[in-house]
This record gives sequence, structure tokens and C-alpha cells, in this order.
Amino acid sequence: MHRLGSLLSHKPLLKPRTPLYSLISSSTFTYSPNSIEIFYDNLLKSCKGSSSLKQIHSALTTTGLITTSPHLSAQIIIKYAKCDDLIMARLLFENINVCYDEPTSFLCNTMIRAYANVGQCFETFKLYSFMRKTGTFVNNYTYPFVFKACALSLLVREGKAVHGDALKNGFGSDLYVEACLVDMYAKCGLLVDCRKIFDEMSTKDLVCWTAMITAYEQAEKPEEALVLFKKMQQEEGLLADSIAVVSVASAVGQLGDVRNAQTVHGYAFRKSLIEELCVENELWRVKTNQRVESHSNKH
Repeated sequence: MHRLGSLLSHKPLLKPRTPLYSLISSSTFTYSPNSIEIFYDNLLKSCKGSSSLKQIHSALTTTGLITTSPHLSAQIIIKYAKCDDLIMARLLFENINVCYDEPTSFLCNTMIRAYANVGQCFETFKLYSFMRKTGTFVNNYTYPFVFKACALSLLVREGKAVHGDALKNGFGSDLYVEACLVDMYAKCGLLVDCRKIFDEMSTKDLVCWTAMITAYEQAEKPEEALVLFKKMQQEEGLLADSIAVVSVASAVGQLGDVRNAQTVHGYAFRKSLIEELCVENELWRVKTNQRVESHSNKH
């Protein structure tokens, strides 16, 4: 066993007398390439600030791991993205790709995910097009984030084209891909396409049910939203989260359905969702509207 701190005293990779250096100095490892990679992986996971991240980046560059370990490269790109430094993330991505004969799916997916998560939809789709153009393998980790970008920017034509690619490449029945497709079509207001995929899914999780319920509510089809909400609980045994409850509360508000509003309120109370501000506010709005309508009917 060797102390990494003693190794760094001969070849200083990180600045001394910093929290990050102290952490490394107190760590032990078996001196082998694999153990060093594991160590830096754990170090990246515990890294919280941009200053420490830049030190780790410098160390990985000095050791050469930045270009020989795709996993560490992806992790540091993700970290830069989480620090809202997409410029550095993309620069690192470009520099790393130069070191490989061809772009790797793992790194491309990492960058696509980073762009999609911060809403940079154009860059997400541009990188997806780059993967197709260069023949980089597109998989079930690629499509969900491309669909997310299409949903955020309401890119209907592009979303349908990517859907076609997913079917062509054999990922049309992947649960994660299908769930993101339901969400994309729902947010784009394409209820027919959304419901078709939803009905054909062999397995549906809470995200899919909630996306479909919300789609009906936003399209002012409250009856369908309420039917799905009840079916999700009674037939599938799934417990609705706050998002689903807010959507169905809005649906019963559209219907002016006092009885179902009370049922939704009771459900939210039993599941401790009433304490969440979004649910409480929505149910308060429904009850207020119903009181106003009741008062108007009396006069």
C-alpha cells in the first residue's frame, strides 16, 4: 500500500494546503493504474466546487488519465456541466475526441445529456446529428435526452424524425425511450401520437401515467385525465405523486366536480401531499372556483 500524498510530494499534481490535497494525503491505495482511476473517480464524486474540479482536471491531464479513461473524461464533463460551465465541458469534449480514432458513444451521450439538462436544445440536436453523420453508435442512452430537448423547444418535426430513427435502430420498445416519447408528444400537444405509444407500452411507470394525465388536463380533456388517474391507482396499483395530483385537481376544477375534488383532496391528505405547496394551492383554487360557482347558481 502506498500513500498518494507521498507520491504527490514527488510529482505535485494538486495545490498543497488545500482541502482537496488534504483529502488525497489521507488516502491509501494500491499503486496500479486501475486503483488510481478508481481513486480519481471517487474524488470527482465528492468534488463540490469549481476550484477543486479544476485541480482534479489538472491532475488528470498531468497523469494522462484525461485521454486514456473515457469514464473519468465523462465524469469531469458532467461535473463542469453541473457547475454551469458548458464552455469548458464542450472544450474538454472536443479535445478528448481528438485523442480517439472516432468519437465514443459514451462521451457524446454525456455531452448531449449536459446540453439537454440545461435546456440548450439546439446544441443537443446538433450533437445528435453529429453522431449520426460520423457513424457514432446511437443507443437507448442517447434518445431520451434528444426527446427531452425536442419537448422543451416543441420541435415536433425533429422529434418525429428522431422517433423514426429509434424505431429503425431497434429501440422503439425500450421502456426508457418509450417513456420519454410519451413525455415529448404530451408536451408538444400531440395527444393521438402520445396515447398510441402509451397504449402500446408493455410496461408503464409512474412517469408515463403522469405525462399522459397531464397531457389530457392541459388539452382541456378533464374526463380522460380523471379516468386515467383512477385506472392508474385501481388497476395498476401505482401511487400518484404531487405532479399527478395537481393535474387531476385541475381536471376536476375544469369539470366543476365537487365530489371528485373532495376525493382528490382526501387522497392528497392521506399521502401527505397536501403539505406540498403546489398541491395545496391547486386544491385551494379548485375549492374557491366551486364555491364561486355554487354562490352564482343560488342567485
